[in-house]
Amino acid sequence: MNIRHPKTVKSVARELLSRAGQLRQILLVYCGILLASCLVTTGLGQGLGSLMSRSGGLGNLGTRSLLSTLQTLLPMAHTLVLLVLDLGLLAAMLRISRGQFTSPQTLRTGLARFFPLLRLLLLQIPIYLALGLAMVYASMMVFFMTPLSNGVIELLTPMVNSGADPQQLVTMLTTDDAALMAFLKAVAPMYGILLVLMAAVMIPVSYRLGVAQLVIVEDPRAGAFRALSESFRMTRRNCMAFFKLDLSFWWYYLASMLVNVLPFLDSVVPMSESVGWLLYGLSLVLQIGLYYFFRPRLEVGRCLIYNAIRPKPQSTGQAIGNIFRM
Repeated sequence: MNIRHPKTVKSVARELLSRAGQLRQILLVYCGILLASCLVTTGLGQGLGSLMSRSGGLGNLGTRSLLSTLQTLLPMAHTLVLLVLDLGLLAAMLRISRGQFTSPQTLRTGLARFFPLLRLLLLQIPIYLALGLAMVYASMMVFFMTPLSNGVIELLTPMVNSGADPQQLVTMLTTDDAALMAFLKAVAPMYGILLVLMAAVMIPVSYRLGVAQLVIVEDPRAGAFRALSESFRMTRRNCMAFFKLDLSFWWYYLASMLVNVLPFLDSVVPMSESVGWLLYGLSLVLQIGLYYFFRPRLEVGRCLIYNAIRPKPQSTGQAIGNIFRM
């Protein structure tokens, strides 16, 4: 199989998925847990908000603080559930890509690998944060050292010459809509530079580190640093294979983005609360539909590329594990 031809990878993925006997059960369990987590998180958030609105007065300040903290922690807990669930689905797709027996029990792999996954995420966050800050600094340097910053200089020079201090400039920009719009228009090239730098640096890095979770799935003893280093090594000269596969699923990523935007339309277009809840429900249904019908093709395709580039394990003649437990 030529991993650099998305059509070939997708064809093999479709064939493997058609032979996966319990694929439907796996996806139903996955989507059911996903839906339940979303509904519970939303319901608890609304309930906590209602309790906060009824806890008025100074005497209930501690209660409101506790409820506010719980309301803040809810999305974080939901995110952790999704990470564990997605890792379990990834484990199932990896087994399917190898023609191995797979059942809904495989989804428990995400829970079994929770701590290695958490350490991996805690290592990835500062890496991406450091790169992001570096890109912001680089974009500012390019912007202010080139004629692209002439608009900002022309806008701020009269204010500085009039004796305005930095605090007054900030106050003016936050209170004068015309001045704010002029400033944003002047710094627009800097944001363009930032986007170009982010695309040139962050996208390749994300692909170089993109199979670290598969390393964690395959070897729970692999630490976060080892998983990232293995991913960086395996994807050398192979990033384009993953990129071409993702590019062939452009419609899936576009549909996911549009579906995720639906619940936030009420902040742009005035609408009743009932319409807002209807959009939220529609977003959930469409997202689950995308995951159920199309996501397995993408994940199995990525696993097929991973299988082709991973180091081949040396056989010791011993069977590891019991496939009927998965």
